[in-house]
Amino acid sequence: MARRLGTWLEEALHAYERVRRMVAQAVAGHGLLQAFAYPMWLIDSERCVSFENAAAVAERERGSRVGSVAQRLQLVGDRADRDLGVQLQRLASAAHGSSTVVDLRRTRADPAVWLHLATVIPGAVLGAFGKRPQVVATLFDPMTSTALDPFALGERFSLIPAEARVAARLAEGATVDALAAEQRISVNTVRTHVRNLLHKFGVRRVTDVVRLLRQGEALWAAAVQRPR
Repeated sequence: MARRLGTWLEEALHAYERVRRMVAQAVAGHGLLQAFAYPMWLIDSERCVSFENAAAVAERERGSRVGSVAQRLQLVGDRADRDLGVQLQRLASAAHGSSTVVDLRRTRADPAVWLHLATVIPGAVLGAFGKRPQVVATLFDPMTSTALDPFALGERFSLIPAEARVAARLAEGATVDALAAEQRISVNTVRTHVRNLLHKFGVRRVTDVVRLLRQGEALWAAAVQRPR
């Protein structure tokens, strides 16, 4: 028992030291993550959490999908937790912006939920998230989202920001004319974005895009099929 406790204490002290060094830095990116409604964590390749936004704190305290031990992020479910470890090690040597997803469903019949992982290299973001490479982990749950997020759409389908904004508003029923007015761009520009969306979604009609997005099937299909 003493050896076991000693091992846990040693790991806890190492985790504390890593967090202490990272928290000591002036991290401007924390404010950005705090503004998102999605649960978001900053973690390293060993799962050590350096920051979590308010939504992430609430998610962790519920404990149904995400937890932590000695300041390390853990996922509920052996399969998902193992996959998280594998993907973090792979991203440890990846370029800035490299990303992948971890399926959080316990069975294939469960509603879609996934953890999106994206590498952040200090030099690429002017040190906004600290001086060490980290991973931004974002939990996406379409069942609890009140509206589609352009960021999620862009990540899943490799859309430019303008296309992602158009896609999100199309799913809410906005017309081409309304989009042009609210985004202060020409109708022709909106139509160009719509044509690009049709191509990237692999459909012929705008109604098909809206149907896929509102049903949530397109987001999840892209998340689980995206090459790692």
